[in-house]
Amino acid sequence: MDVILQAAAHILDTQEAAAYTTNAIAERAGVSIGSLYQYFPNKNAITLALIDQDTSLLLARLQQAAAKTRGMDLLRHLAEVAAAWQLRRPRLAQRLDEHEATLPPHYRDAEVQAAVMPLLQRALAEILPARQVDHPAMALDLIALTRALTDAAGARGETDPEALTQRILRTLQGYLAV
Repeated sequence: MDVILQAAAHILDTQEAAAYTTNAIAERAGVSIGSLYQYFPNKNAITLALIDQDTSLLLARLQQAAAKTRGMDLLRHLAEVAAAWQLRRPRLAQRLDEHEATLPPHYRDAEVQAAVMPLLQRALAEILPARQVDHPAMALDLIALTRALTDAAGARGETDPEALTQRILRTLQGYLAV
């Protein structure tokens, strides 16, 4: 099954949208079309599996980045992961985002938010300890700001995760007024 997902990701990342067919995926994977259909009923199922795989890997990286950091350092590490993740294969990320937009609302967003919200709320409590603020709402704003910046950078074909990380941090710091 991994070889099929790798083949699908390669095609999405390197070819035009019209080239993304089950026949092309099977050929690239070196499997018969029948074997492909044993695992996936159609190309949408393959794309959903790619989104699931991508999201799971991203969540693992975010958890690793957050394991030993606090406050602004935590925000910096989360921004670094988000920027690097989006720009590692920007065309693939953009295509998966486009497909995800056609899915039921919040297909994987709820899972990402459930994992990231406690991290951001912890960071906010450390950054803004004396202020009476709505940490959950602010955490959702930080997610939205970061996603907007990473998606826009990917759509423009940017390749420098360090520059994107710095822009994310400046935006988040401006929002937090720190």
